[in-house]
Amino acid sequence: MGKFKKGDEVRLINSGDYNGHGRYGKTGELGTVIQYDAVDHTYYVDFSESGRWWAKASNLEPSASTLKIEEGKFYKTRDGRKVGPVTYAGGNIYAADGKQWRRDGYYWNGVGGHEQNDIIAEWIGDPVAKPSNDNAQPKFKVGDLIRHKTLKFEGVVKEVVDQRTVRTHWTKEGWGATDPIDSIELITTTTTTTIVALIENGQPKPSSTPHVHASTVAAEKEAKRLAAKYKGKQFGVFTLTTTHEEAAPVYDHKWQNMAALGLKIDAIKELRAVAGLTLKGAKDAVEAWIEYEQAA
Repeated sequence: MGKFKKGDEVRLINSGDYNGHGRYGKTGELGTVIQYDAVDHTYYVDFSESGRWWAKASNLEPSASTLKIEEGKFYKTRDGRKVGPVTYAGGNIYAADGKQWRRDGYYWNGVGGHEQNDIIAEWIGDPVAKPSNDNAQPKFKVGDLIRHKTLKFEGVVKEVVDQRTVRTHWTKEGWGATDPIDSIELITTTTTTTIVALIENGQPKPSSTPHVHASTVAAEKEAKRLAAKYKGKQFGVFTLTTTHEEAAPVYDHKWQNMAALGLKIDAIKELRAVAGLTLKGAKDAVEAWIEYEQAA
């Protein structure tokens, strides 16, 4: 989303902004935002004198006439200075740092005037300077599945041009472009547990150790491959949707825990070692305990 929205009143900063369609504006010219293009980061503006054309976002600023100065706040001047906090000076005049402004942001020097002292926007925080890192890793890599935020195209990264732009290919559209990374986003894929199994008489017959596929798409591809190889056979795709598990009970003695896990021989050996029983005595005791637990 851009810094302006449809209907906002803006001012052209530099008359040298040429949009490639034979249109130039006039410094200070006011206009109304009609549309935003996130790809080029431009705005389609209805200017008061030069008509409608696409202007660069960097060459637009909020119209001072849309501001309503409030006491106690800080504001930004046309030349980028921070002024404030402003105080109410009476009538339609507000003051700060030895200067005065009308409530709409125009600098007031006694006779009126539009200078670099004009207030153009509220000052929102002090930006924290971030150190430059020319060796930072690019946000995207070749092969990443991506989606265009505005156009909703889906495709793949073909080349990383630099830290700010990538070469894309939009799959359904069949064409590509060089796009700023701010205009695209990664398509996240959900990992699933999916297997392929032979189906006979309507019943799945999975192998004892089936291969687990990371996605349904991969499993479907494998099922088609197997069906083509073993003609006349039917293969199905099965996805794990939910699991249920109850905590296994923990018993007081090691031999009991072994028996509960089906390690009957180990349980007998353990019981003989700790209780000094004969082989038959330990065997009878373990089997009796197992029978009791199963009946419970």
